[in-house]
Amino acid sequence: MAKINTLIIILIAFLQVNAQNPSLEIEFTTVDMGGFSHEKHVLAVWIETETIEFVKTQLVYADVRKGDLYTWNKAPVNGNEVDAITGATQLDHKTYTISWNCLDLDGNTIPNGNYVLHIEMNNKHSQGPLAEIGFTINGNSFTLNPNDEDFFKNISLKYQPNYVSVNDIIEQENDIPIIYPNPANDYLNLEHSSDCNISFIEIFNIHGELVKSNRIENNKKIIRVKSLSDGVYIIRIQTDKGLVIKKMIKH
Repeated sequence: MAKINTLIIILIAFLQVNAQNPSLEIEFTTVDMGGFSHEKHVLAVWIETETIEFVKTQLVYADVRKGDLYTWNKAPVNGNEVDAITGATQLDHKTYTISWNCLDLDGNTIPNGNYVLHIEMNNKHSQGPLAEIGFTINGNSFTLNPNDEDFFKNISLKYQPNYVSVNDIIEQENDIPIIYPNPANDYLNLEHSSDCNISFIEIFNIHGELVKSNRIENNKKIIRVKSLSDGVYIIRIQTDKGLVIKKMIKH
């Protein structure tokens, strides 16, 4: 039993440490511009501060036509694509999803402040469509759904700040989800306050291996654990208040 408890402590520490990075999920859909090249286009996505200081390029899809990204190639960006998603010129229009860990060009987490997301697309030898979406990092999670642009639709920004551990939110007892029965058999019930929104649950065995993951939608209350072998597990629950880690016994 002492060995199992030691493994659990190590696993909890691992899950907490590895959940510290904030994230910004960016999603948008491009629309055919028409013109000579029709659907074939180049595309770039990058972040600047509100004072026009370059932070990070997130995506560049362009091969020999990279020069047609006129704004992206100007200062302060100057075509920088360090750590960006890169690829060839696109041949059709679709939905793009980008997950940014909020690190700048030097690998530092960006500080709180006002930022601008830039999206540029082009299929000709002159300035193409640009979208600029402002957002504020202040330590709170947020979701932005700006109005559609002519050639960029369904734009969405979802920010999740630094996760916190149970020790950081233990004083807010009403916000901590309850799981029962524990020990569990076939199903695990999830109970939480109306002020606490849960996005997903992950279950790990004592070796740190992810054995089950559930995205929680419509305040789902029951998690099926019947397929899990008997033993001790660690449950990681992501809420809008922070990260909660609990131990579960399955029998």
